[in-house]
Amino acid sequence: MKKLKSIVAILFCFGFFTISLAALSADDQAIADKFLKRSHTLSGVTTLPYRLFVPANYSKTTRYPLVLTLHGGGERGNDNVAQITGHILAVVWARDSNQTKHPCFVLSPQMPAGANWAPMWEGIVGSYSLTRGETDPMKVAIAIVDSLRREFSIDSTRIYVTGMSRGGYGTWDAVERFPKLFAAGGAMAGGGDSSLAVVKGINDVAMWAFHCQDDNTVQPAGSRQMIAALAKAGRQAVITNYNIGSGTGPNLTNKQMDSLMKTNPKLLYSEYLNGGHEGSWHAVSGYPNTERGFDNPFYIDWLMAQKRPVATTVSQKSAFAADRETQAGFSRKVIATNASIAFPLQMKNSRISLYSVTGQNLGEFTLNCEARIENVRLSGIVLYKTVK
Repeated sequence: MKKLKSIVAILFCFGFFTISLAALSADDQAIADKFLKRSHTLSGVTTLPYRLFVPANYSKTTRYPLVLTLHGGGERGNDNVAQITGHILAVVWARDSNQTKHPCFVLSPQMPAGANWAPMWEGIVGSYSLTRGETDPMKVAIAIVDSLRREFSIDSTRIYVTGMSRGGYGTWDAVERFPKLFAAGGAMAGGGDSSLAVVKGINDVAMWAFHCQDDNTVQPAGSRQMIAALAKAGRQAVITNYNIGSGTGPNLTNKQMDSLMKTNPKLLYSEYLNGGHEGSWHAVSGYPNTERGFDNPFYIDWLMAQKRPVATTVSQKSAFAADRETQAGFSRKVIATNASIAFPLQMKNSRISLYSVTGQNLGEFTLNCEARIENVRLSGIVLYKTVK
C-alpha cells in the first residue's frame, strides 16, 4: 500500500492546534469510498453523520468485531467525509491486508464544529473529571454502536474504540463511561479521568496509549497520568519505546516486541522521543521511526485479539420462566415494535441485558441520558437486568 502523503495543514481551532493530513493515498481513498454514508438522530440530543464499513461477504451467521473510530479536531464538521479522508484512522481497519485477517465493521462518526467527544476544555494539560458530564457527540456515538448491534451480527465481546487527539480523549472517555461495552481501546495523544475510583472501573478493558514527548498541542501528561493511575489500581503496565533510541521505557526490537505480543499484555504505553502532536499516530516525515500508532506492526493485531469475558448463561428453566423472572433479578417490560423503551430514570446511562422469556439473549444496550433505548426492533415481553 502507498503511504499517506506527508503534506500537513496546521489549523487553529479554539485554542487547540489541530493537525490534519491533507489527503489519503489513492489506494486508501478507494477504500474510503466503500464506507456507507449514514446519519443517526438521538431524540432530544442531536444528529451525527457517520460512515460505516461493512465487511465483504457479510453473513448474518457470523459474529463480527466493530471498531469505533473517533477523529480529531481538524475533521469536525458535517460533510461526512473529513473524518475518513483526513487521515488513516478509519480506513486502516478496512484495508484488504487487515480485513483478510480481521474482517470487521468500522464505524466513523463525525462531530460538529466546536464540539468534543469528551468534556475537556481548551488548553487542557493532563486529565479531567468525568463529573463534567457526557458530551452530546459521545451520547450519539454510543447510540450508533447500539443501533448497529441490532441491525447487524456484531460480536458483543469484541467492540473496540480508538482515536487520536480529541479522539484520544474520547477513547479514554468512552471506556471509562462504558467499561462493559468495550473490550479494548487505543488512545493516541489523549487523556482521561485519572482518579482512582474511575480507573478501577476499567480493569477489564485492555488499553494501549501512544504519545510523543515533544507534543506541545496535547501534552503527554494526559497519557502518563492515565497509565500511572491504572498501575496504581493494580494493572501491570508495559511501557516501551522500541526502535527510537530513547524515551521513557526500554527500547525493544521488533523481535522482542513480537515475543511480548504473544503474552497478550492488557496495558501498554508507547511514548516516542519526537514527532510532535501527529507523531503518536503515524510516521512523520523527517523522523527516523516509522512504526507509530496505525503504522505500528503490532497494534491492529493486538487490538483484534482482545475479548470481553463471556457472560454466564442463565438457565432457561429457572431464570426465564415467565412467572419467576423477578426471583432471578430480572424485571419485565412489554414493548411494541420499533418502540422507544423507557426505563426508570435512575437507570440513565446504565448498561442492561435484554432476554426473551424463553431465555434468548437479545443483547446488551446502553440507556441514554433519558434512560431510554431508541428504535428497538423487538416486540412483546422482554426481561432485563443491569449489567454489573
